[in-house]
Amino acid sequence: MPETAALQSNDIVVNVNDLCVHFPIRKGLFGAVAGFVKAVDGISFAVRHGEIFALVGESGCGKTTTAQAIAGLLPATSGSIDLSFDNMPQRTIDWKSADAAAAKAVRRRMQMIFQDPYSSLNPRMTVKAILEEPLIIHHLGSRDERDRRIRALLDRVGLSHEYLNRYPHEFSGGQRQRIGIARALATDPRLIIADEPVSALDVSIQAQIINLMQDLRTGCRQTQLFISHDLAVVRHMADRIAVMYRGKFAEYGSESDLFLHPCHPYTILLLDSIPVPGKGRKQRGGNAAEEIDRQPEVAGCAFYPRCPRRLDKCRATVPELREVKKGHGVACFNPAGEYETT
Repeated sequence: MPETAALQSNDIVVNVNDLCVHFPIRKGLFGAVAGFVKAVDGISFAVRHGEIFALVGESGCGKTTTAQAIAGLLPATSGSIDLSFDNMPQRTIDWKSADAAAAKAVRRRMQMIFQDPYSSLNPRMTVKAILEEPLIIHHLGSRDERDRRIRALLDRVGLSHEYLNRYPHEFSGGQRQRIGIARALATDPRLIIADEPVSALDVSIQAQIINLMQDLRTGCRQTQLFISHDLAVVRHMADRIAVMYRGKFAEYGSESDLFLHPCHPYTILLLDSIPVPGKGRKQRGGNAAEEIDRQPEVAGCAFYPRCPRRLDKCRATVPELREVKKGHGVACFNPAGEYETT
């Protein structure tokens, strides 16, 4: 994002520059590469210390791939990822070439909360063993100190000490996600990457987890990269939001920018899909993934086949991400609202 260049380096926890993650498509008997799936295609952004930065978009837009590349769980095809925690100066992290000790030191300060609380916990381990494992891996504390730390983690996420010797199958989805959050907090990380942490939960439980995440931001001095397909969820959490579509940023800005002054037709489509109590959704449509599959590929804007504001040049030219005002950018030749050009 253009505005990140003006930030001081000690204000930035994550700085992603022109990140690409492409997956080869192999065909034939010998698996020759016939093309690439551009899951993430040249995005740049920075996450400031103490903020909640949200990536939103439909399934398959590249949100989770971006998060996994930052965490070193997937190799980046190109681009750079700079990280800075506490007294560690900002430096580029190349997960493919980083030695084990360096990677371990970085991962202690960066933890993930996964989407599915039913598969992210080892069913053969008790709650105590699950929470103690990261402390053992990073050699944090004696046995007594680890026991006290585990009990403090349960208190922080609102779970009873009586649960220590129980197994994951004995808990509800919301309780399992609280255990996952406690595990992520075990090493006292400075960056939490939350990959759709509430999407698998009931609506009533979602509110509890969202409130817990907000409390952790203020109480633990944490920075959060929050991933969701639900704009209604991130509205109550995020300081800044980036909307992704087919591996690129369609729009970015503050919470008020995107909800009060949306510019990109795709952002408007997402906002219109938020259910309104008593009225349902403003617009209804078919399955987005199936709709995309039916549309022909174009050399220009990826949203062209679905865009109600498309121009002739949108078919042949990819729009650049540009600022329409400070801190608010859009990749569109014909933005809507107060910035529209037609």
